[in-house]
Order: sequence, then structure tokens, then C-alpha cells
Amino acid sequence: MAMMFRGGKMMSMAMASSPKNHEAMMKGAKKVPDNTVFFMDGGQLYSTSGTLDPTGNFYRP
Repeated sequence: MAMMFRGGKMMSMAMASSPKNHEAMMKGAKKVPDNTVFFMDGGQLYSTSGTLDPTGNFYRP
């Protein structure tokens, strides 16, 4: 599965499972660090470092 941010919306889709397709995706990929929080604001996708508690409150380490 792949997640894609496009047109202010997040969507998921199945990826073709060929080795060539995987290699092409991994070529420019970067690993997401632990404790990365993704969020939307005004139709834009953002990320920051921190954690969320079970009630949704955000904390920086």
C-alpha cells in the first residue's frame, strides 16, 4: 500500500508489486524518523517531531 498527498487530500492505493516498481519508489525515498507526527492544516500536509498521548495531546521530546 502507498499513501499519497495530492490536491490537499490524503489517499491510499495499492501499488504494483514488481521489483522494478519497488526499486523506482525506493530510489528517492527517505526513512521517516521515529516520533514523527503528520497533520493537516488549511489543506496542507505537515510533519513535526513529537508524540501524541492517548487523548491526542501533542508533546515534544
